[in-house]
Amino acid sequence: YPSNTDPLRIACHDQEVEPFALKGDDARSGMDYNSEIATTVAYNKHEHPEVPVERVLDYIAENARSIQHVVFSETLNTDSLIALCKILLENPAHTSVTSLSLPKNDLNERAAKALAELLYFNRTIRSLDLLKNKLRPKGVHHLVQPLLSTNTTLTSLDLTHNCLDVDGAQSIVSLLTHTRVLQTLKIGHNHFGTRGIQKLAAPLASCKSLRSLSLPHNQIKPKGLKLLAKELLERNSALVYLDITYNHAGAGGTRAITDWLLYNRTLQTLIISNNDCELYGAIALGSAIRFNHTLRHLEMGGNQIGDAG
Repeated sequence: YPSNTDPLRIACHDQEVEPFALKGDDARSGMDYNSEIATTVAYNKHEHPEVPVERVLDYIAENARSIQHVVFSETLNTDSLIALCKILLENPAHTSVTSLSLPKNDLNERAAKALAELLYFNRTIRSLDLLKNKLRPKGVHHLVQPLLSTNTTLTSLDLTHNCLDVDGAQSIVSLLTHTRVLQTLKIGHNHFGTRGIQKLAAPLASCKSLRSLSLPHNQIKPKGLKLLAKELLERNSALVYLDITYNHAGAGGTRAITDWLLYNRTLQTLIISNNDCELYGAIALGSAIRFNHTLRHLEMGGNQIGDAG
């Protein structure tokens, strides 16, 4: 097995399988890894600058049938992302990747088109993480197209920090309206604001498959949170997890969420930290919790509720 002193140990492992190592002298010509193919490939070029991303892509191409989880962080440009998509597209029947995590890669609209082509034909990827990229409204429009038609496999999508704004909200609306399988959606830090949540509220509440929703840092404000709570209440949402951190809810927005909690019978986790709830919001939330028997985890730090709260 490769030693801990090898210049690169890619986190390519599962439980009892030693990770393989790509040695400096082997970076151009081959791999040194154990006989059992690992199921996870995780690579960050800043941690291992001595190994080119092309070698990692070659390894994936050679072992696509066995690899289940692929993680590239702060590593891919658009061209290398397109190369990865081609690898996964070449023989879909012999690809076993179930989760594709691509955070912090500055991926743009052209990259989104390549991912969309992959999703049109792939039937194994269930989780796609695109945290902190630059898809923007046009990119996310391309990305969701296969999810509106042929793809019925993807159950988890992370679009946090992708500069979607109000215009990008419309593509999320289309996705929520058509999907029957999406269970987890993360769309925080996208500057939706009150106008964006006006578009999103009803589709979010109406999506029967959705179980986990993350909406932090979107400047939704009291008006937007009141609308969201109203839709969640009227449409009997099946959410079990809701994160609305840093949305300037105020006492009014918090009260609207607590009114929903009074009747909700599914939510298990609520994160409402840093929302200017103040004392009156805390009192309303406390009253709702007394009658809600499903909530198991509550986070509400940074709300200036004082000792009385």
